[in-house]
Amino acid sequence: MSETTPRVEMQPSSARGTTPRLDGFSFLAVFSCVLIVLIFGIIGAALYLEPTLLDQLKLSVGLGTPKKQESTPRPQGNDTRFAALYQRFEMPPLKASLTRKPAVAQALTRFAEVPCDNEATNRALIALGPATREAANILRGVGKLCPVGIVATGAAAEIFFTLGDFGQAIELSTAVLQEKPDSHQAFHLRARANQADKRYEQALNDYVALFALVNHLKLVPSEIFMRMSSVYEALDRPCEAMTPIRNYIAVEPANRMTAELKKRLSDLEAKGKCPPSTSSNAKVFVPRRSDGMIVATVFVNGVSGRFLIDTGATYVTVTKRHADKVRLKTDYATRVRVHTANGLMNAQLVSAGRVRLGTVSALAVETIVADKDFGMGLDGLLGMSFLSRFGKATLGPRGIEISAAP
Repeated sequence: MSETTPRVEMQPSSARGTTPRLDGFSFLAVFSCVLIVLIFGIIGAALYLEPTLLDQLKLSVGLGTPKKQESTPRPQGNDTRFAALYQRFEMPPLKASLTRKPAVAQALTRFAEVPCDNEATNRALIALGPATREAANILRGVGKLCPVGIVATGAAAEIFFTLGDFGQAIELSTAVLQEKPDSHQAFHLRARANQADKRYEQALNDYVALFALVNHLKLVPSEIFMRMSSVYEALDRPCEAMTPIRNYIAVEPANRMTAELKKRLSDLEAKGKCPPSTSSNAKVFVPRRSDGMIVATVFVNGVSGRFLIDTGATYVTVTKRHADKVRLKTDYATRVRVHTANGLMNAQLVSAGRVRLGTVSALAVETIVADKDFGMGLDGLLGMSFLSRFGKATLGPRGIEISAAP
């Protein structure tokens, strides 16, 4: 796997006592830049196939509010010169008023001759306008017929989303995920399209899958945490809507606990009449071992296990064997894929009734059930779905201190 591909490691940054390096992250400031990068990315397919996490997520974050869905225009006075091209790429005919323009006609003629040529494709896109439905239809066709199909398919999905055609965005994002099941960008775009189309259950599944692939929550833009919270609220699950916000704040409590987010959490708690989710007036300190890792005895539903404390992991994670032991119910669990040191792994997202570490405990903790063991005699990882419940979780050279009071 490329060194730039984000991964959830079984030996986390918190346990090693090091700070993750952020390599080559770029920010796209305006929407037009996003689309141009997506389209001209066809020339460098490898950049799409192995992007950094922040690049991927920022692309979709920067899309802004999608337009109201536009219906596909009915062809008026079609130019029959390009009938074979339309048929081959399974796209609706372009209006003759468009194809009669010399620049468009010349670009389409060249594209019809060498449809999988990068330069010809880019000229056609520029002539048609990079953010248009016509460009998206061409990219969709390139995605089906050409060697760099996944690149074009992803770019087409982005354009359809901005045009408000959420059905096409969902369909094409799904096609990308079939070829590249760990694509953060495709999961994020499909989550946003499902959310915009009010398919909240599907959107939630995509957000869960996205966070399961993330190694360091600090890399995830705030908008994604808030969107996931909004999905929970749309499903009338206000108590669970608090979890993404808590996870966001827990990364940098001093900078992220704003008055606005405090009020948001308070409103959700009142709306759901949520019971206290953590123990009060309690704290615990867990020292590092000689090898630098922080391992502790953790009780899940009253059953003890050996857990590696991982401040870089989004969720508490347990092995299938330990999940059976603590009687976690997986009948209706959300299926996800997570990154490990050994590659992708199938997993399920469930809720653990109670998780306790020493004198601190939390109720209804989101937990991943992994299909494989972690090795080193571990039963699981204690991630941010537990740690973010508390006022303070301070990681230091000697170990980690967790307390209910900030």
